Amino acid sequence: MSVRHGGTLIMWRDGRLLVGEESREIKNIAGLSSREIKNIAGLSSREIKNIAGLSSREIKNIAGLSSREIKNIAGLSSREIKNIAGLSSREIKNIAGLSSREIKNIAGLSSREIKNIAGLSSREIKNIAGLSSREIKNIAGLSSREIKNIAGLSSREIKNIAGLSSREIKNIAGLSSREIKNIAGLSSREIKNIAGLSSREIKNIAGLSSREIKNIAGLSSREIKNIAGLSSREIKNIAGLSSREIKNIEPP
Repeated sequence: MSVRHGGTLIMWRDGRLLVGEESREIKNIAGLSSREIKNIAGLSSREIKNIAGLSSREIKNIAGLSSREIKNIAGLSSREIKNIAGLSSREIKNIAGLSSREIKNIAGLSSREIKNIAGLSSREIKNIAGLSSREIKNIAGLSSREIKNIAGLSSREIKNIAGLSSREIKNIAGLSSREIKNIAGLSSREIKNIAGLSSREIKNIAGLSSREIKNIAGLSSREIKNIAGLSSREIKNIAGLSSREIKNIEPP
């Protein structure tokens, strides 16, 4: 079979890619090893066009992947491919192991957001990639340190956090990983109660033990706000009580 692309004739014969007239894009592809060419040559002409617009460094990053991973990436738009192709080969491999639905969620982000996500381990990427595109966008706007804090949690905990607004996520993401884990073990209703507070109030609460956090998080948002206005020393005094005793305390 053959296809004409930008005045250049591209032909497949016995599984090999043969090119006619020269072009910058074909030269990028032709510099790869035969194994890498075979990965690319199995794609449709539309997918080849997406890949052929990239630089040789970007092509090499993509061409080292398996044919299944290439097909996942090649189904994206050229803008999305460019976002992914700017990453290191290790980061590309992390992303390419995901399903095509998960890749599409990630590929719609800006290159800065992709880089934040791509630095994580494959387990952490899978946790994030299972979320909806709205939830991914909330998380992807954070710094890489904040993403790493969130990405170490289980998928259930990530989903609890990812359902919050971006302002609420930013409040939580500024905490240490130990503090995030304390908060992330709560139910989504409890997280929402805590996440509506200011960052100063969140920090006061997040320094407590998980048992103390659970005591506080079971209260209504009005009761939480009453408690969160206190100093950290006063919060610690209150948080050691049972939830029944906490409810008896009047606001200061």
